[in-house]
Formats: sequence, structure tokens, C-alpha cells
Amino acid sequence: MLIDRRYQNRGYGRIMLRLGMDILKKAGAKKLELYFSRNNSAALGRYKSVGFEIVARYPNVCLMECNLTE
Repeated sequence: MLIDRRYQNRGYGRIMLRLGMDILKKAGAKKLELYFSRNNSAALGRYKSVGFEIVARYPNVCLMECNLTE
């Protein structure tokens, strides 16, 4: 997901992420996994804010998971 720079820091990314998670949950998904660049602190904060937790750190990326059944 990418938000145009002109619209960043207005909450649109969090809204889109939550909407996507809701759609996947309604479709039967139980868990989500995602990778992101380790130097992207904005992504880390955004994903943590909606329930993702870090499960692995690699040299250039982190893996996060979110349980959708809770």
C-alpha cells in the first residue's frame, strides 16, 4: 500500500489498512503476515497501531503478523 505524499500524515493509511483487514477477516482470513523494510519506522508504527507484532527481523526486512480471530 502506498499513500501519495500529498495525502500522508492524515490517517488515510491507517484507514485503508483497517478496511483491508476487515475485508480479509470477513472473507475468512485468520492471520495476516507482512514484510517491510527495517528502516521504515513509519510503517512499523502504523502496523503496530492496528495490531501487528514483529515475529522476525532479517538484515533488511522485518516480518510482522496480526491475528484476526481476536
